[in-house]
Amino acid sequence: MKFFRIISKLDIKDMYLVNSRLLEGLRVLGDPQEYMKIYYDQGIDEIILHDVTASYIGRNTLYDKLKTITKDTFLPLTLGGGIRGLDDIKKILNCGADKVFFNTSIIENPKFVKEAIKIYGSSTIAANVVISKNDGDYLLLKNHGRDFENKNPFEWIKFLEEVGVGEIILTFAHKEGTKSGFDLNFLDLIQENISVPFIINGGASDINSILEISKYSFVNGVAISTILHEINKNDNFTTQNSIKVESRFDNLNEKNYKSNYKNLNIINLIKKKLLQNNIFVRK
Repeated sequence: MKFFRIISKLDIKDMYLVNSRLLEGLRVLGDPQEYMKIYYDQGIDEIILHDVTASYIGRNTLYDKLKTITKDTFLPLTLGGGIRGLDDIKKILNCGADKVFFNTSIIENPKFVKEAIKIYGSSTIAANVVISKNDGDYLLLKNHGRDFENKNPFEWIKFLEEVGVGEIILTFAHKEGTKSGFDLNFLDLIQENISVPFIINGGASDINSILEISKYSFVNGVAISTILHEINKNDNFTTQNSIKVESRFDNLNEKNYKSNYKNLNIINLIKKKLLQNNIFVRK
């Protein structure tokens, strides 16, 4: 029996939880440990932690602080960002992560994903496929959406499936943070002959948008950021003077959105809606 998983994705920069729109304009929200505890108490199934500047600086900065960040939660954990060698994977797993995911490193060196799977097994290795859409064409991105890669995204997904990655996190960069719904057209285009499970990220707008993707047989879960973070945002949070809290994008009616849901357990509501539509979830 397949259980559809509700996953919280936390993007981390300089040990702060950040949020973005279209993978741009990072806005500091608070202490990731506090948000993880909230989501854990509300019944989230898993956590994805992403060091969003790691590929730019060439190393992951989270793994040595992983035990501190996760001390109040006991959930399956996937970590990614800046992982470029087998030793990085070993360190991350030794610090408590269950899985790792790659984007830039395996695009630039496809042999690396094969080596990682050979040593650590498919169940430990996931790929983050970040795509965008421009004039009707789908493009593959790397470096947390900063750079385009001259690879066909459909062929890249097929390659990852053939080499045996355990899971693909599919991120819609052109939908991320917009709360406008997922790119169902892309899912329609890839749904035939897909055997690797997908986690969909980027575009969650409401419970019905999550219900829509749960009906694809190859989609095993959703990774949610913006709608969860906005509902649980601590408006009194302040950072060090060196960190800018202001975002470079509008808040997309954040106050109205937060007031509508602030007294509700949105994770529980999502699971109830899925169960009502015969989609199995973990209680």
